Amino acid sequence: MEIWQTLLLAFGGNAVLLAILGWLAKSFVSGLIAKDLKGFENDLKLKAIEHQTKFTGLHEKRADVLASFYRAVITFEMYFKEHGHPINQKLTSNENYQHSKEIASRFNHMEKIFIENRVFFTLETCKIVDNLLETLEEIRKLNKTIQVGLTTGGTTQAIRIPSYQGIKDKIAPIKLEVENNFRNILGIDIES
Repeated sequence: MEIWQTLLLAFGGNAVLLAILGWLAKSFVSGLIAKDLKGFENDLKLKAIEHQTKFTGLHEKRADVLASFYRAVITFEMYFKEHGHPINQKLTSNENYQHSKEIASRFNHMEKIFIENRVFFTLETCKIVDNLLETLEEIRKLNKTIQVGLTTGGTTQAIRIPSYQGIKDKIAPIKLEVENNFRNILGIDIES
């Protein structure tokens, strides 16, 4: 053999062997990476489905809470509007006492839904509802004070109670805010 053939065989054989080993290593590593990527892709898809399922449930729960609260607000408002606040009337009659109890019951129901589910409301909604609840709580305390005053011979003439209009003015923004929250869940453009 000539020198060039010997050199070609020595270096060429090693080069071919290295090329084959490089190709095999590259194929092996590419296969591992592809397998890992496929597993990672499947994990991501699974996580996305879990995330979607979780938030779909939360959106349903939030919609249920908003609907329940809205019904409670409307029911309270309608009853309050129809019967007026009994403090503005004589509290000695059984009918006015029953109205007072019913208004208190509807207020308590509305308050309970809100407090138990506060996390489902926006901060702005919470501020507006808190304002109404504080006003209604003041009325409730005044009502107890007046009832105590009546039983001890006191008078109710000097106490001023917010009118239905004052309560209505606080309920209207709550209704609008809850309606907008619900429309937001439905994907309806509020500006339309």
